[in-house]
Amino acid sequence: MVKELTGDEIDQLLDTVMVAHLGCQANGKVYVVPISFVREGNTLLGHTTEGMKVDFMRENPEVCVQVEQIKDLGEWESAILWGKFKELQGPDEIVAMIHLIDRYGPVFDMIPKGDQRGRDIAPPRLDGKAANHVVYKIVFSERTGRAEYPNASIS
Repeated sequence: MVKELTGDEIDQLLDTVMVAHLGCQANGKVYVVPISFVREGNTLLGHTTEGMKVDFMRENPEVCVQVEQIKDLGEWESAILWGKFKELQGPDEIVAMIHLIDRYGPVFDMIPKGDQRGRDIAPPRLDGKAANHVVYKIVFSERTGRAEYPNASIS
């Protein structure tokens, strides 16, 4: 049966999954893209390079993030969060990057890389331009989640 996730269960899901889907909208277009992130309280922290996603969020900072963990059609969890994008700079940017490195550093250590360094794992931009980095946060104002587990009761 399908059940509603509690706030703590949504937090646990956010702390478990490594990829979310960010939805943003500007100039009459909707754009959905996968992102890596780390949760800090009621905020998600992220790092990216300039491009369509950042352009859209600068134009319209209202965004939506969706995460899921799916075992099969009868056992899954999903949450949707609505919030506002804000670019970080200075000390806030450094602290956010520390949290992201703490979360994803061990994952990069597991990737066979030979002579590659961590920064070499990320592919270059398709357009060949220099990658201008953007560190950001999304502060959530609303969230909801659902799950289906074998033999779960409705709550």
